[in-house]
Amino acid sequence: METKYKYHTCSNLPKEGVRIVYDNHYAEREEYVWCLIIQRNATEDHLNENHYLEEVGETVWYTQLEITHCPYCGEKLFDPSEHYLEDYGQFMHIDATGWHRRRM
Repeated sequence: METKYKYHTCSNLPKEGVRIVYDNHYAEREEYVWCLIIQRNATEDHLNENHYLEEVGETVWYTQLEITHCPYCGEKLFDPSEHYLEDYGQFMHIDATGWHRRRM
């Protein structure tokens, strides 16, 4: 089975904390969609402030947004021949600062 998962790369994309992926896992969909993922990872300061976090680099929170274009270079990311979803543009925020991750 061929995997469709891929990353978008451009010179304007921040080096850390932001990635753009074509995937169905983050969006919790059957269909593959382009997602902008903004993620904060734990630092030593986070560990000192929050006893639920255990390691530097652990995810503190992330926000996932379905996108059609790269916000950093403007490139159109989806192929017009692909099935376009009417509710495209879904988003979610996951907070991992407590005992359980919370979807907001």
